[in-house]
Amino acid sequence: MYIRGGSGYIVMCSRGGSGCIVMCSRGGSGCIVMCRRGGNGYIVMYSRGGNSCIVMCSRGGNGSIVTYNTGGIGCIVTYSRKGSGCIVTYSRGGSGCIVTYSRGGSGCIVTYSRGGNGCIVTYSRGGNGCIGTYSRGGIGSIVTYNRGGIGSIVTMAGEEVDGMVCCAADVLEGRGLVQVAITVAELLKFHQPRSPAHSTP
Repeated sequence: MYIRGGSGYIVMCSRGGSGCIVMCSRGGSGCIVMCRRGGNGYIVMYSRGGNSCIVMCSRGGNGSIVTYNTGGIGCIVTYSRKGSGCIVTYSRGGSGCIVTYSRGGSGCIVTYSRGGNGCIVTYSRGGNGCIGTYSRGGIGSIVTYNRGGIGSIVTMAGEEVDGMVCCAADVLEGRGLVQVAITVAELLKFHQPRSPAHSTP
């Protein structure tokens, strides 16, 4: 239920259910799991002062689910397949999600991120690279490689991130790698209504 000053859980292999459930973790890593199959890797309600979740391998479910994280990285997933790599409701003072490899689902889903990067995905295939609803004080999403889905979706970004670069990489069949870099300020233009001076009667 409560862990302070160290790692909440260390699991070498877990199959057929949730790897770890932590209500509160402070001063250390919430969960460390080497291999997870057939369910959720981690469920952390509250984490402060350290990494919430570290997952080496996750298959058949969500890699990490974090409700609240402050002062550290929300989720670190090395490999995720057939599910969402990371789901973070609230992250402050650090990166929301870091996913090295994600296949068959969303790489990262972050509802709120402040003071750091919303999502960092090195490789994503067969789904959305990053979905960040709100990101402030940092880059909404960073995707190095994405195939078969949307690279990054950022609904709202704070003024502090104007001019920051939100990168997405898409692979077109038979055409190689096409890199697209657009600023968050340009993304916000799509959500702003047109002024009356520019509207047609």
